[in-house]
Amino acid sequence: MKKTVSIIVFYGALWGALEASLGYLLQFPFVPHFLSGLVMFPIALTLLVSAYTKVQSYKAMLAIGVIAASIKALNFLSPMHYWRTVNPMVAIILETLIVVAVVAVIVRKPMPQKIVAITSASVAWRLLYMAYMGGQFLTTGFVHEHLASPILFLEFVVVQGIFSAGLAVMVYYSYQFIVQRVRGFVYIQPSTATAMVVLAIVLTVLL
Repeated sequence: MKKTVSIIVFYGALWGALEASLGYLLQFPFVPHFLSGLVMFPIALTLLVSAYTKVQSYKAMLAIGVIAASIKALNFLSPMHYWRTVNPMVAIILETLIVVAVVAVIVRKPMPQKIVAITSASVAWRLLYMAYMGGQFLTTGFVHEHLASPILFLEFVVVQGIFSAGLAVMVYYSYQFIVQRVRGFVYIQPSTATAMVVLAIVLTVLL
């Protein structure tokens, strides 16, 4: 049980740290606006599936997403715009739910089915996110850029979703290749998980 908790906390905090650092850098004005979603989903999928292979628990995956979103919530302490914190938190939860739905296929099925599952997940979380943005429009009047026209909607959900899925396949299997080479040297202990939480909090608050 102690080992499982350490794994959950470590992966959740690692995701939070990456959102605070890499996700922050991908929001810079000189970076193409679509790159953040394109890159962060492959990272989220890789972390969630890797954690599942260690603990074999859907609840653990959900907990990892909640931890990552909770770390992101620390941005409420800064003068950052409200929606710039809430929207990424929603995206994290949606990505988690979708990956939970397909993780068994990714872990256990042959390669063609794995690719279909990853692609479906990449498109599905974007579709759900657009549904959420539609709800935001109904309640606030804010029109997300990808809801401004059918072409922009399809570009975000389908085109970018497929590209992100291809990147997710590469990131996940590259990660698995590296892990297999260093399997005997990587241990996630309470101290490791705690250190990752501290790092994630510091990065989120400072950045």
